[in-house]
Order: sequence, then structure tokens, then C-alpha cells
Amino acid sequence: MACLSLFVLFLIFVVSVFPPYYVHGTSCIETERIALLHIKADINQSDDQSLFSSWTGHNCCKWQGVSCNHESRHVIKLDLRQHPSNYISDYYDLPPSKLNSSLVQLHHLKHLDLSMNNFNDSPIPDFIGSFANLEYLNLSNAGFSGVIPHTFGNLSCLRYLDLSSNYDLQTNDLHWLSGMTSLHYLDLSGGSLSKVHGWLHDINSVLPSLRVLKLSNAELQGGGMYATTDLPHYLNFTSLRVLDLSHNYGLNITLPQWLFNLTSLVYLDLSQCAMYGKLPVTIGNLSRLRVFSLSGNSFNGVIPESFGYLGSLEKLDLSINELNGSIPESLSNLTNLVYFFFCKRTSGAVLLKRSK
Repeated sequence: MACLSLFVLFLIFVVSVFPPYYVHGTSCIETERIALLHIKADINQSDDQSLFSSWTGHNCCKWQGVSCNHESRHVIKLDLRQHPSNYISDYYDLPPSKLNSSLVQLHHLKHLDLSMNNFNDSPIPDFIGSFANLEYLNLSNAGFSGVIPHTFGNLSCLRYLDLSSNYDLQTNDLHWLSGMTSLHYLDLSGGSLSKVHGWLHDINSVLPSLRVLKLSNAELQGGGMYATTDLPHYLNFTSLRVLDLSHNYGLNITLPQWLFNLTSLVYLDLSQCAMYGKLPVTIGNLSRLRVFSLSGNSFNGVIPESFGYLGSLEKLDLSINELNGSIPESLSNLTNLVYFFFCKRTSGAVLLKRSK
């Protein structure tokens, strides 16, 4: 009798420490496992060694690209990023995929990566905005088109958003950003923001926490940087580390003075933005810069001596401008500089490469 009692106590202990789903080897939620299989059915992977080769059995928490919460066993991470072979360099070379609506069954997702798939110019579905716990969203280079859903504004926990290289993606405004108060990383490069007249004002709503802002080749218009009716009296740029506005030929402006208040910047790329005018001495305020490119613009005048204050600079590209005069001696103070490229449109180039 005593042995039976001990056995019962042992069973109670096992069940309390190891829930039934673990004991029976089914360690993920069944409805979520079925949803994952529906998603798999509509995703075409190019490689014979695709991640889906591991999607067998009942324990979906062990499938490649899937992670679960250790206690609740809910799926919290889904990484279906395509890793094309050397023979496939663009998502349009991949077989087309569809985004199955069963994705909405994964209510507890915190991390979603669908990048480098080919969704065949389909729109981003509105239900993406329903993932209230989402912290990481990467839909880059995935063949999405149409308008960015305003439901994205519901993603209040989001810290990382990459929609880059979806070249037919567009938005008429960026008001949906105002709900993303935790956002640290934003990349809208390659989409179209040509209709967003107050883009700087809209993005400023999330800048208190933003670290990285990439808007390269996004059809930005210069009015969005200077629209006094939209621009607040001050900008919350204190946390920004990376700013890439390159390849926006519609900017066609002089360097705005607020740029030189971004004293936390370590990376600034303003290449090929049709900018013009003289380089201001206030450039020297950006003392933490490591990479700085102004190439492919129409800046004129001389290179200011204040460039010598950029003591952290490792790469400087001033090529293909209309700058004249000699290279200032103050640049010799830049002991961390390993790459310096300077050439005039009508004369030879100066290229410095050195190892640290």
C-alpha cells in the first residue's frame, strides 16, 4: 500500500513538472502546428535543402525556423527567410509564393521574417497589423506591392521594421508610424514615399527611440524636409545612429541645418541626392561619424577645415561634386580614416586607402 501511495505521489510530481503534452511528445499547440503546415503549403523554397525538410512530426517547436515559448509552448518566432543559392540573385527568380491567412493563428508571434521570398507583387495583408506582441518584422526583398497597410499602426511593441527592396510598395502618408513608439530600426528603402509630403514630421513621431533610419532610393521629395507647416520646432534626433537618405534624386536641396544637431550619428549617407551649395563648418559637430558620404551631388566651394574635428571617421567620400581648392591640412588629424575619396567632375581623383 505504501509503495502504491509513493507511486501515485510520483505520478502527481511528474504531471506537475512535465505537462501532458511534453510527456506524450507533442510539445507545441496543435492548432498552431496545423497553421504552420498551411503556411508551408503556400511557400515555395528554391533550395533542395530548404528549412521545410525538418517540418515533420508533431513537435513543431523543433522545426527549423520555428521557436516556441518554453512555458506556454506557443510559437513566438517564425523565420522563413529565403537563402537563395548562387544561381538565384533576386526574388523574381524564385517560384512565386502566397502568404496563407492561417498565419493569424499564431497570435503570440514576437518575431516574423518572410524576407527574400517571392510573393509575386501581392499586397501586404492587413492582418499583419493584428500581431499585438510583434517586436521584429522583416518583409524585405519579398515581392510585395501596393500600399503599406495602416493596420501597421497597431504594432505598438515593434522594435524592428524592414520593408526595404519591395520596389512596387508605396504609402500616401506615414501616420501609422505614430503607434510604433518602441521602434528602433526602420528601413523603407526602395519603396515609394513620393506622395508623403511631410515625411520628416511623420517619422519624427518615433524618433525618440529610433536608432537606424534607412530611406535610400525612396523617391523622397525635398519639401518633406523643409515644409515649415509640418516641421515641429525641434526634432527628437537624440538617439539616431544611422541615417541613409542616399539615391533620392528628388531632394534637390542644400544641407539642412538640423542635420548637424544629430551628434550621435555614426553613419550618414547623403550620396546622389541632387544636393548643392557650400559645405557648412557645422559639419564638424558630427564628431562621432565613422562613415560619411556626400558623393554624387553638386556641392561647391572648399572643404571646410572643420572636417578635421571628425576624429572617429573611418570612411569619407566626397567624390563627384563641384568642390574646389586644396584638401585641408586638418584632415591629417583623422587618424582613424582608412578610406578617403575626393574627385572633381572635371579633374582627377584622390583616393586614400590605408590599413589601421
